[in-house]
Amino acid sequence: MKKDRIVSIKRCRVLVQAVFFGLLVTGVLREYHLLFTAGLVAGIFFGPVFCGWVCPGGFIQDILSVPGREILKRFRVKAPLLPSRLFLVRYGICILTIVGLIMNRTGSVAEINLYVPAIILGVSFVLMSLVYPRFFCRFLCPFGALLSLTNLIKLFPATMTRTCTGCGLCEAACPAGVPVRSKKTNRDLRCISCFACIDASRKVNEEKKCLAISIPWASQKIVKDGTM
Repeated sequence: MKKDRIVSIKRCRVLVQAVFFGLLVTGVLREYHLLFTAGLVAGIFFGPVFCGWVCPGGFIQDILSVPGREILKRFRVKAPLLPSRLFLVRYGICILTIVGLIMNRTGSVAEINLYVPAIILGVSFVLMSLVYPRFFCRFLCPFGALLSLTNLIKLFPATMTRTCTGCGLCEAACPAGVPVRSKKTNRDLRCISCFACIDASRKVNEEKKCLAISIPWASQKIVKDGTM
């Protein structure tokens, strides 16, 4: 597999993110309910690809994580580890959001000024995204929590097709903190279907001819000999 083909997934993902971000910011794309529906339909096949490939919030966080990584590296600082179950908080937020929307429709909720809380959350969002990739997506996003459930039913999950080499590149590349190596078939609720782990495993394939992670419907030739 040639190097330019190895990085093609990442390039395509960034391009798709940039296009959707531009469409949303300029107001060209206003049918949010269609995006929501498309995200759920795509989730049946590939999991929460909306989170990994389309979400403008995720795109901003991906951009913020780049200088954040460089700052930590420059000062030789490691971000403190977060509790492994912290991602479950977003499911509580999701439930509260749904209840709030229902109550708002029925007129049961009084109008509240959210200007100051929004500023505080915005600043916190930026700072935390510098230190922890996809912080909002992983721990706070109610829509992401809902879409993450599609990981349990997706038809084409990332799957180990050979014995893990133990290099750890797949886990290091994952912005969602999924312990990829411990899963023969990745149906982890934290997965955002960005396929960064597959990109990382392909780099290993080029050097060691070993396929660590693939997608079940990949060609049999890839599965058998690790070549393209």
